Amino acid sequence: MPYFDSTAIRRAEYEPSTRTMTIWFVGNDDPYDYPEVPSAVFDGLCRAGSQGQFFNACIRDLYPGHRRSRLRRAGKRPHSRSPT
Repeated sequence: MPYFDSTAIRRAEYEPSTRTMTIWFVGNDDPYDYPEVPSAVFDGLCRAGSQGQFFNACIRDLYPGHRRSRLRRAGKRPHSRSPT
């Protein structure tokens, strides 16, 4: 898993079987998952001179991402509240 010397992106990883790229942004402990990302895009992020600029130009508006909550990451399910 690459770590970056970036003011925007701390680290990233890629799962080839699902084509999911996961990004940890600076100042945020919860990662964001970006499904259906080609491996060439992940490679480009890793090679970019500026990961933040690459993200803005090649990922942000092209691949919908979603924040992974700590509960899901830990394998726990959130409690549903029953009406009172």
